[in-house]
Amino acid sequence: MLGLIKKDLLMMKGNLKSLLIILIIFGLMAIEQNNDLSFFPVLISIMLSISTFSYDEYNKWNSYVITLPNGRKNVIRAKYLSALILSIVAIILSIILLVTMESMTHHINLMEITSKMVICFFSIGLIISVTYPILFKFGVEKGRIAIFIGIFILVTLMGLIVKKVKLSLPTYIIHTFTNYNLVILPMILIIILSISYKISILILSKKEY
Repeated sequence: MLGLIKKDLLMMKGNLKSLLIILIIFGLMAIEQNNDLSFFPVLISIMLSISTFSYDEYNKWNSYVITLPNGRKNVIRAKYLSALILSIVAIILSIILLVTMESMTHHINLMEITSKMVICFFSIGLIISVTYPILFKFGVEKGRIAIFIGIFILVTLMGLIVKKVKLSLPTYIIHTFTNYNLVILPMILIIILSISYKISILILSKKEY
């Protein structure tokens, strides 16, 4: 499985150089204009993670690797672990960006930075949890269409619910989440990722190549 993780990371490396150049350019612009660019490494990590599916599909990699012992499970484990490693790198880059930008104003708020990073990490994990099972099921081309349709339906339903139903959460729930979101969000993410991982295994175990 370590070889599969290394393979994914090496595939990402090809796109990483050009994306890092873009990151540096936008980072300098953000520092000059005093804009928050902490989300950009997060966006890059998501793009790189999903790009590995395109390479695998183009080279028909999965049809070969599933013939190895525990090949199907190892493919999924490698994808999720590679995404985790890349997410950690993205968070570190985001922290560097935030500290650099805030140090220029002589005011570094560690609590605010921590809160932003937890939200960024949660966002990466949530997107991966939703997209990976879809990509394993439909492939890259059909998967993109399925993701687009899914997002459209979800946004539409949420809009209708908010418009038709007046939702009001109890005060104690809002208060608890506000004070303990740095603990609650990681716990929720672990549950979501675990479910996504199990679904991906189920999908790939039944898929024919």
